[in-house]
Amino acid sequence: MLPRLLANDQTAKANVPRPRLLFIDEIGNGVDNVRWYPTKLGREWEITETLRPLEPFRDHMTVLSGLRQTYDDNGHLAADTFLTGAKATSNAVSVDQVAAEHLGKDVQFPSLVLGPGGTGTVKWSSTLSYDRKGRPIPSISDAGALFQKLFVAPTDAAVRETEARISRNESILDGLEAQTVALRKSISAEDARQVDAYLDAVREMERQIARDRSWLQKAPPDVDKAAFAAAEKQGRQPPMYELMRMALLTERSRVGTLMFTSGLGSAHGATHHKGQQSNLDVVAARDLKAVKLFASFVASMQATPVGDGTLLDYTCILFGSHMNNGTGWAQGFPFKSTFDSHSVRNLPILLVGGRKLGVKQGQHLLFPDEKTTLSRLFVEMLKCGGIPAPRFNGQEQGISELS
Repeated sequence: MLPRLLANDQTAKANVPRPRLLFIDEIGNGVDNVRWYPTKLGREWEITETLRPLEPFRDHMTVLSGLRQTYDDNGHLAADTFLTGAKATSNAVSVDQVAAEHLGKDVQFPSLVLGPGGTGTVKWSSTLSYDRKGRPIPSISDAGALFQKLFVAPTDAAVRETEARISRNESILDGLEAQTVALRKSISAEDARQVDAYLDAVREMERQIARDRSWLQKAPPDVDKAAFAAAEKQGRQPPMYELMRMALLTERSRVGTLMFTSGLGSAHGATHHKGQQSNLDVVAARDLKAVKLFASFVASMQATPVGDGTLLDYTCILFGSHMNNGTGWAQGFPFKSTFDSHSVRNLPILLVGGRKLGVKQGQHLLFPDEKTTLSRLFVEMLKCGGIPAPRFNGQEQGISELS
């Protein structure tokens, strides 16, 4: 009897959906704080003007006020460090990549990094994701091409061509690694570090080639291709959102980042509002547009069944901006500090979904001490991802109100 009970227990655990984690930076340069943040705390918080499109999901979300990045001087560099907690000039691994090391071992893409494309440069980052050595991971901007790779079965000819390309790439990488190992013996320490970084990139390419080969002969999961085609007609954000929903649902990946820097209209000048209502109105209109797009994504996640719940229940989503607006983060709040430039304090952050992962939602949490960093939220999200005793950016403490 005991072996049967143990077997049943193991089967039940195997049937429990795996956690998913998603990090979204859609609102560049901060928000109109007064129309974003609720004034009441706890579970009695009121839906604000900007967050109104998310009202149907009030019990699936928490508004976090007062969280900050680690270093005040990041300013316009804040996108580079949004998910790392480091200084942009000496960056570190991002939280999504820590999660991917645990959740991405048996999937085609350990993490999906979507955004404007490429890496950008320091201060003008085009990615939220950074590897273990703080190097930016290029974002993918072509949702249509990625959809083809993930969900459309290749022809026999395409399979043969891909196999040939993989073999060629393997041969090229073998030769490059042999050459650079020999070169390393005759160069300076600084040049050697550059070579090591290059070799690390080569090895990661080798790992992705191995993953691509293992998935090449597998039939792609069946998804609603018409739904993606419809999303493609709606602008830049909708197909990115739909692609991410499909990838998380089919477990082509369990971890993702989405960085949007265009498609909502430029409001950067208006975020330096200097208290002028006309500027704040421009910012608030941009904020509302972003929240409406996100609310549509949340609705699609909630409408997608997974296990004994929905995809939203099994996905923990961070949504917000990597900096505050350009005329002081104290706008509308009794905090001490103000800035005449973009600050990295009192960041507009929402945590959405994950109720089947143990997240206590439906709250407004305030951290008024000017000391509570995003890293504590990241530790909490790593816990939701089932990562044992998580530690991030030197932080082991999560946010107890969420669990």
